[in-house]
Amino acid sequence: MREVKFRAWDKAHKRMVQIRTMYFSNPREYGVLTDVYKAGYRLTENNLILMQYTGLKDGTDKKAYQHDKLYFKGKIWGMIEYNKLTGGWMATSLRKGSTGNYLTQLSQILMDSMVIIGNIHANPEPLEV
Repeated sequence: MREVKFRAWDKAHKRMVQIRTMYFSNPREYGVLTDVYKAGYRLTENNLILMQYTGLKDGTDKKAYQHDKLYFKGKIWGMIEYNKLTGGWMATSLRKGSTGNYLTQLSQILMDSMVIIGNIHANPEPLEV
């Protein structure tokens, strides 16, 4: 069984925070305890973007989270997203005009040849075509 972990992008302060505890008050609002906000913080779509750990690691043993950018074969290659249809983690294209197009299902064997180089929130620029 894989480890269940989350992190969140704090939109107001433009920084990543690790989620320590989550509680749910209604379907669109969550309470979280993070490594930054010791007293707790209300997570909504307006202030934090929640990202789940995939259970995978890159070739440098870095944990892979949803929305991480992947470097593969000498270029920035894609971003990690969850695909509801396949029930698995996929790499999606980051090229202008093709964002959201699925490239491949991710596995640990494939991730061993990739490097995580950030995430789309801290580095939102799409790739040039």
